[in-house]
Amino acid sequence: LEPWAEMVGTPMGREFLDVCEQIDPENEALYRKVTHECVAAILGDEASAQVFLLALDGLLADQPSMEALEQRTQLLAARFAPHSSKKGAQS
Repeated sequence: LEPWAEMVGTPMGREFLDVCEQIDPENEALYRKVTHECVAAILGDEASAQVFLLALDGLLADQPSMEALEQRTQLLAARFAPHSSKKGAQS
């Protein structure tokens, strides 16, 4: 979350991310593929991973504060992997 917050908090940060996506679509595609594979491994299936990642993208739509994004992400993770979230909170 921190790298996202740093980039979006800069002047034209959002535009920079959009341009990077256009300049190197192969890298963006690889990033999304690896992210999807990691989330699918955690959640146990491809469909849940796709829905989780789409929901995660939606959490960024209004460019929330770091605190709000952290709360939203914790809530989303708890809905998709309640047992994993509880284990992480206890550690």
